[in-house]
Amino acid sequence: MVGTDKLQVAVEALREMVCPTCSIRPAGSEELGPKVARSCQAKCSVFIHLPKLMAVANVVNTDPPGVCERILNEMICQTCKVSPSGGGDYCSSRAVCSCPLSTQATTVIRVLEKVCRPHTAKRVG
Repeated sequence: MVGTDKLQVAVEALREMVCPTCSIRPAGSEELGPKVARSCQAKCSVFIHLPKLMAVANVVNTDPPGVCERILNEMICQTCKVSPSGGGDYCSSRAVCSCPLSTQATTVIRVLEKVCRPHTAKRVG
């Protein structure tokens, strides 16, 4: 289980590093600070699956291309219910690149690596 303090740090780090460039963010929300929740957060695949993503960030090496995306597809996407079409191989949100988790997977995991494994994670950016 993820500790509340670490979870809050992760939420704020994602708001700062991922949300400003998200294609589905509300207009003007890129100007909000990391302590302010976005109106889209409750239905965002990144925030909905955050505890699982933190578990992945604890163990996944993001170096080899495609590894992060493959693991997320297996551990999260196959059972995700965020998209109206459901998750898995036929996820409509992933197909049209509107799922924040699928479009920013590597960045999300790298941000979370810094939270979960601050001494071993790569620099984000």
